[in-house]
This record gives sequence, structure tokens and C-alpha cells, in this order.
Amino acid sequence: MLKNITGQTFGLLTVIRRGTRRDPRHAYWLCRCACKRRKEVRSDSLRSGAIRSCGCIPRGHAAENISGQKFGRLTALVRVGATARRNSRWLCRCRCGREVIVRLDQLRDGTTKSCSCWYRASRRIIAVTHGQARIKSTTATYRAYQRQKSLCRCPTNRHYQYYGGRGIRFLFESFAEFYRETGDKPSPDHWLMRGDPDGHFEAGNLGWVLKKIKPRRRKHGEGN
Repeated sequence: MLKNITGQTFGLLTVIRRGTRRDPRHAYWLCRCACKRRKEVRSDSLRSGAIRSCGCIPRGHAAENISGQKFGRLTALVRVGATARRNSRWLCRCRCGREVIVRLDQLRDGTTKSCSCWYRASRRIIAVTHGQARIKSTTATYRAYQRQKSLCRCPTNRHYQYYGGRGIRFLFESFAEFYRETGDKPSPDHWLMRGDPDGHFEAGNLGWVLKKIKPRRRKHGEGN
């Protein structure tokens, strides 16, 4: 009696139902590949592992599994086939919630780090960056960005020993990212300070505080 393997998965193939192809010696099953294509495959080829995909992976080659791995803002979900040159293509979910299909090599080398939302956000804030960094008219937020970055990255800064010199890092990759976290300085009576004095300059650890709350570490250059 023919064993029913409907619903079972072999490699990238999931059995849907009995195939239409008839062979007195072999049973064929209609399978759906992870890349969404369908293929009828002999049961013995499925069980032995001789066929593990619809053909999107060459025989003898194992598909690299990067499911769950993060690349920039993208998290790899499932392999959805390959290009004509056998580059794996992966369905990824961006931090913003959108899903996109990206080649594995583009994920690996950092060519693609988001669904394009990072590029759009950066373009929107470029004007803000330039508007706040004009010669002789920089804004308080931009000055805070430059000063705090210098505390961690510039050994010639006279306060470097209290920050970069003891392992505290400035983890914002650009002013755009910094500005999204801090926003504009609420008033001349505010300073931008870290919540954890031993923590890094990073998202979640920066905030504007009133000058009447006098932080002890203001003497080491932090604030603005």
C-alpha cells in the first residue's frame, strides 16, 4: 500500500498531493518548493535526498541556511530560490515591517541593509543635517553631536580620558541617526546627557535635561 507523505518536507520541498504522472514502478508526488515553484518528484528521490528542490539549488550543493540572521535592518526569513547565476535569494523582513527579497551576496557584503526605508529616511534628514551645520550658524543639536563624538573618538580632546579613554563609545553612525534619537534642543536651559554615566552614547541612553539638574560630569565636557 502506498504510504501517504502529504505535508512532509524534504529539503526545500513540501509534498502537496499525489502527482498526476503515472509509472508502474514509481510513485510521483506534487511538491511545492520554498521558492514557490511546483515540481513532481519520485518518492524514492525524495526519501534518499537525491532531489531537495525544484532545481533552484544544483544537485550536490547544500543550501546555506541563514534564517533568523540579521543584516543591518533586515532579518532573513526563508530562501525563495536563486538567480540564473545561482545566487541565493532570501525573503527578509525589515525593521520597519516591510518584506523584501534580497540576494545572499548583497546581504553578506552590506550592499542591501534595509527595504530602502533607511535610504528614504536619510534623504529626508540630509536637508536637516546641512541646515544645522551651516558655517557660523550650526544648531545646538549639531554642536552636541560633534562635541560628544569628539569626546569618544578624538584622543586630542582634553576630556578624551574620561570617555573614549575609558572605553565609552559613540555608537551613532551619522547625524541623521543621532537627530532621530534626540530631536531638537527643547530650550537654552537644557543639556543633552547620558542616563547611565558609565554607558555608551547610544539610543536609549541620551536625553535632554534641565540645567537646574546639575550633572556632576558636566565639568568633563559632556552636556551642551
